[in-house]
Amino acid sequence: MKIIASVHPLIDGKPFKSAPDALSKLLSGSSGLPPASWHIGFSRAGNLLYRTDNMPDFFQNLSTVDAMDRFLEELDHWIQFKDLKNYGDFRSKIFTNRRIETVVRVNRRDKDTPLMIGIASRKFEDGYHVVLVPEKDGTSADAVLRPGFFSEESKVMSMISEWLEKVDEETLSDVAVEAFRQETGDAGLPNVLIRPVTGSSVKLAMENGAPGTPHVVGDMAALTRWWGTVVENSDRPRNFWIHTVLRCGRIHPVVIVSGDTDIIRSVGITTFRKILTRMSEKILECARVFTWSKKYRYAKFWNGIAGYDIKQAESIIEMMSLDGKPMSVIPIYATSRDLKSVALKIRIDEPYFWDEKHHQIWVVLRDTTLENAEVTVRPSFVSRMENLIGVPMSVETFVLKYCHD
Repeated sequence: MKIIASVHPLIDGKPFKSAPDALSKLLSGSSGLPPASWHIGFSRAGNLLYRTDNMPDFFQNLSTVDAMDRFLEELDHWIQFKDLKNYGDFRSKIFTNRRIETVVRVNRRDKDTPLMIGIASRKFEDGYHVVLVPEKDGTSADAVLRPGFFSEESKVMSMISEWLEKVDEETLSDVAVEAFRQETGDAGLPNVLIRPVTGSSVKLAMENGAPGTPHVVGDMAALTRWWGTVVENSDRPRNFWIHTVLRCGRIHPVVIVSGDTDIIRSVGITTFRKILTRMSEKILECARVFTWSKKYRYAKFWNGIAGYDIKQAESIIEMMSLDGKPMSVIPIYATSRDLKSVALKIRIDEPYFWDEKHHQIWVVLRDTTLENAEVTVRPSFVSRMENLIGVPMSVETFVLKYCHD
C-alpha cells in the first residue's frame, strides 16, 4: 500500500507523488489496523489531499476540488437501508467530533464489494483523515473501532503533514521552472540557474556555457533582493552572479534564480525582471488554486494589484517575522486608479496591502530597519513615484493603528 498525493487542478496529467515508503508502512500498521484498510485525507475545505492506492476505482478517480462531498455521496449508495440511520448519524458528526466511527452493512455490487465496512474519521489541524476497513478475506470491519487508532501519541498525521508540505515545495519549484521555460522559449538562457530553496538538488534552467554552480551563502532564503544588492564573484574573472529569491505570494521563498550579469545585460534588465515577475505570478496562481499543506494557503488572500486583504495583515506579517529579520512599513498615498502603476514599482518580493478607507498602499519592507526605511527606501520611492510617500513606521505600529476595526 502506498499513499498518493492528489493531482493539482492546474497540473492535471502529471504523475502522482508518492509518500516515502516509511510513512506508507507506518500508516498500514497503525495501531493494528489491517494492512488492507483504505485511507483518504481531505482538507478543511473538502478538497482531496491524498489517498492510498488500494481503494476501489471510484475513490481513486476522485477529482481534487470538493472531493469530500462526492466521496460521502458515493458512500450513501453503499449503505444498506437498515443502517442508513446509523450512517447518517456518523456522517453528521464528521465535522464536529474529533473522532467518530461506525460499522455498517453494504449493498453488494459485485464479488469484490465487502459485505460490511468499518468507517472512521479523525479530525486534525488541517482536515479529516478517513479510514475504511472492508470486511473480507478474514478481515473484520470492527477493527476500525479499536481505541488506539490515531491516538494522541501517534506520529502519523504529523508525518503526513510534513510530506504534504514537501509536495507543495516541489510543485511550486517545478511551476517556477516551467514558467521560465515558457518565457524564454526552447533555447532558454545560458548561465541561468534555478534552485529550490529547500533541498540540495540543483535545477538547471539552461546549462549551455554555464561555468558551474555559483556559490550561495548558507542562508539561501536571506537573499532577498535582485537589484544587485547580493552579488558574488564566480570562477570567471570580472564576472558576477546576481541571485533573486522568488517567493510564493511574496512571503515564503520557493526558488533562487541565479543569473550571470553578462546574460542579464544581453537580454536587458527590464526583460529579465519581466521573466522573474511571470515566474512569481505562476507560483502564486498555483498556490491560490490549491495547495496540499496549510503552509501556502495564505496565497488566497492576494487580490491581484490590490495586494493582500488588509484584514489579513497581522497574520501575514507574523509569517514574515519568523526569520527574525527587521521589518518596517512604508505608506504610499494612492487611489484605486493608482494601484497598477504603484504595484509595478514595488519590488516583486515585498507584500503590500491596499487600504481603501485611508487611500493608502502599505508596503512591508523585508530586512529593513526603520532607520534604513527613512534614509534609503523613502527617498528611492520619492524619486521613482509621483505619489505622496508617507513616513515609515514599525510593523507593530501599523498593526495596532490600521489592522484592527
